[in-house]
Order: sequence, then structure tokens, then C-alpha cells
Amino acid sequence: DDFYKAIKTYLADIKGDDEATGSRCLDIMNFTTHLEHAGDIIELSLNETVRSAIKRGVKLDKKENEFVARTFQQVQDNTALSLSVFLSGDPKVARRLLENKRALSTLERKSVDDLHARLRRGVSTASDGSALSLDILRDLKHINSHITSSAYPILEASNELYKSRLKKTKTP
Repeated sequence: DDFYKAIKTYLADIKGDDEATGSRCLDIMNFTTHLEHAGDIIELSLNETVRSAIKRGVKLDKKENEFVARTFQQVQDNTALSLSVFLSGDPKVARRLLENKRALSTLERKSVDDLHARLRRGVSTASDGSALSLDILRDLKHINSHITSSAYPILEASNELYKSRLKKTKTP
């Protein structure tokens, strides 16, 4: 939080009249805001979820642990890639980052489906562990969304994004 405040103050003090400086300051502000929000998710949600589970003695089974570990590794990989995108401004790397974001969403959705299927089959008698893994996966997905946001301004500047994902509606 202190770094975030210092960055905001620094950017506010930059006296750039040219459009490029203003645009870069905005990109930096957006990037640091997303990092700060990811930190909030870790501090306020993920941290509390895990602490509560430890207090209650909740543990993940092998399959649940694999789901969480695989997702966590992908978020770590995307964090490194996001920093590269932010610093380089390379649209190809930005595209790869968004493809990774989509892959993580698919992994998370599959993990949730698999965990629910296991619960329905009675494979996991520790439903608290399943609930814990779902909470962790949800938080990791949200963190990943913030982390991967660095790709959007680069792809927008290179005209590689649709204006909106919404379909146009027919007017009566």
C-alpha cells in the first residue's frame, strides 16, 4: 500500500505536456492499481481463507492440492510474463499473456467441475477441503485477472482488440 501511494504521488508530480508521457503515466497507474488489488486479494481473502482452514484443521487431499498447485504455478508464470509485457510493450507477448489468462480460466473451470463431480461421487469425504480448494482457486483466478491486465493497453494500441465483447442487440 505504501509503494502504491508513493507511485501515485510520483506520477501526479510528473509535469509532462506531451501525450506520450501522459499515456505512459496512465499505463503505470493502471498497472500498479491492478497489482495493489491483487495484493488486497492475497491479504484480505486468500490469507484469511487459509488461516481459517488451518485453525479448523482443514487439509486438501492429493487431487485438490494438485489443482491448487497447478493454478498457482500458472499465476506465477503469468506474473513474470505480465511484467515483461508491461516493460516491453510487445503485442506478441501481450497476446500470449491473454491466451494464458484464457487457459487459466479453462483450468479453473475444469477444476471446479472435477471437484464437484468428485463430491457428487462421494470420493472426497472432506468437503471442507473441497470448499477450501474452490475458494483458493477463485482467488487465484481473480489475482490472475489483475496480473494479466497489462496486456490490454498494448493490444488496444496495436488495434488487436474488439471494442467490446458484447454482441450487438437488435433494436425493435
